Amino acid sequence: MKNLFFVLVFSMISVGLFAQNDYSQWQLGLSGGKMVYNGDKGNSFFDFDQPFQGHLGVRLSKYVNENIDLYLAGTRGRHGFTGTDVANDFLGDVTQGSLGVQYKFLKGKFTPFVSGALGFNAFSNVNNGADATAFQIPLGLGAKWNLHDNFALWWHSQYGLYFGDEYDGIVEDGNDSHLIHELGLGINLGKQDRDGDGIGDKKDDCPDIPGLKEFNGCPDSDGDGLKDEDDDCPNVAGLMEFRGCPDTDGDGVIDKMDDCPEVAGTVDGCPDGDSDGVADKDDDCPEVPEGANGIDGCPDGDGDGVVDKDDACPTEAGPVNGCPDGDGDGVADIKDECPEVAGDLANGCPADSDGDGFADDVDECPKVAGAVKGCPDSDGDGVIDSKDKCPDRAGDGEDGCPTRIYVAPYPFGSGSSLTYSKSRNIEELDVVLSILRSNPTATCSIEGHTDSQGSEASNMRMSEKRAEAVRKYLVDKGADPSRLSVVGRGETMPVGDNDTAEGRKQNRRVEFVVKRN
Repeated sequence: MKNLFFVLVFSMISVGLFAQNDYSQWQLGLSGGKMVYNGDKGNSFFDFDQPFQGHLGVRLSKYVNENIDLYLAGTRGRHGFTGTDVANDFLGDVTQGSLGVQYKFLKGKFTPFVSGALGFNAFSNVNNGADATAFQIPLGLGAKWNLHDNFALWWHSQYGLYFGDEYDGIVEDGNDSHLIHELGLGINLGKQDRDGDGIGDKKDDCPDIPGLKEFNGCPDSDGDGLKDEDDDCPNVAGLMEFRGCPDTDGDGVIDKMDDCPEVAGTVDGCPDGDSDGVADKDDDCPEVPEGANGIDGCPDGDGDGVVDKDDACPTEAGPVNGCPDGDGDGVADIKDECPEVAGDLANGCPADSDGDGFADDVDECPKVAGAVKGCPDSDGDGVIDSKDKCPDRAGDGEDGCPTRIYVAPYPFGSGSSLTYSKSRNIEELDVVLSILRSNPTATCSIEGHTDSQGSEASNMRMSEKRAEAVRKYLVDKGADPSRLSVVGRGETMPVGDNDTAEGRKQNRRVEFVVKRN
C-alpha cells in the first residue's frame, strides 16, 4: 500500500507543459506510474509485495473529433520481479514508446476510453547487462476527468503484448508481457479555436464550423444576411421575409416550394389560365374550366368519371367510354346489337357456347348442342329430346312418339314358335294390313319381345324369329316387304313382371310401330 500511495502522490504532482481537452487539438503532458511483470519467472499483476519500480512518461496527443484522439507516448523506468529465490530475480531499465488511438465513450467532465497502439519495448538488465528490444502492442483502458477548461486529470492502464522473450533472461515460449498503470495531469494552453475562424471557442456559437464575427462565429454560407441555422435555404441567397429563401418569379411562393419557380402563378406557384384551380402544367384542358365534376382540369358534364372530351356520350352517364351499358356486358348500348341480353361477342351478343349454330340468347339448350332450337333431337323427328316422350324412336305426333299398334302375343309356351292360324291375333294383323294399304307411304317396324326365361342370347334370337314370323304372315297377305322392318328386343323391354306367369305372358309379345310419312 505504501508503494501505491507513492505512485498516486507522484502522479498528482506531475505537470504537463501542454495538454489536451475537449476544446484544444494538441496535448503534451507528463505522467507517472508503475510497470508490473508477467513472464517465464512468474506473474506480479496482483502481487502487491513486489518492490515498486516507478515510471515517468510523456505524451503528445491530437484531438480528432468527439470520439477519437491520436497519441504518441513514451515512458522510462525500472521493471523487475522478485521470486522465491535470488536466482529467480531480475531487474532492468525499460524504455518504451507507442503510437496509438483512443476511442472516447462519453462527452462531458468524465470521459472513459479504450486504446490500442503499436510500439516498442527496450530493456537493459542492470545485473548482467543483457539487452532486449522488440515490438509490442499495448491495449488499454482509461478515463479522463476535465477538472477545468485548462486542466485535465487522466488515468490509463495498458497491457503490453510483447513480441520478444529475452528481457527476463529466460527464452521459452514468448510469454513475456507486462501491465503499466499511469496517472497524469495536463494543462490546456494555446488558442482554443477549433474551427480556426478567429473566434475563441468560448465565444463561438458554432465552435466546430468556421463562421463570421457578426454571427458569433456561425456561418452565413449564401451571404444573404441570415446565419445558416436561421436560414431555411442556407446554400442559396434569398430574402429575409422568406427566411433566406429565394422567390425568383416573385409570386410569393419560395423557389423550393414553387413547382414553376421561373413563372409566376397562383397554384403551387404555377399559372392557371382557366382559373379552375388546376395548374396549366397539370391541366388536360387548360383553356376550359373543369366545372363541378371536373377531372384533371377537364369538365365531366354527366359526372360519370369520363371527361367530356373523351366521353362518347357526354350528356348521358355510363360506364363504357362514358356510355350506358344496359345489359352490363361491357359493350355500350349504342354499339350493342343485343342491348337487352348480356353477350361476350364484340357486338354485344352472346356467343354460341355449345357450337350448334344457335346463339345462347335463342338457344333453348345453350350448354348442349342440338339441331332443333339448339336442343338435341336424337330420333330426328323434330321434337327435342327434353319434350319427346319417345326420344329413341322417330314419331309424327307432338309428343314425338310414332303411331303404334300393339298386337297381343299369341298364347304359347316359353321357347315355342309362333303360329297365328285360328287366333284372334289374325284379325289384329289384318288391321295392320289395312293401315298399310290406306297409307301407301307408311312404314312399319315389327318388334319381337320375350320374357326373361332362358339366356339373353337365346331370348334375342327367339324375339327375332317371332318378329320374322309376323313379317312373313303380312308379306304373304300382300304387304310390301320394303315397308316392313324387323327388330328383336329380346327380354330388354318388359311390360310385365317376369317373376310371375302372367307378367311373363305379357312380355311374350310382338309390337308394331307404324309411322306415317
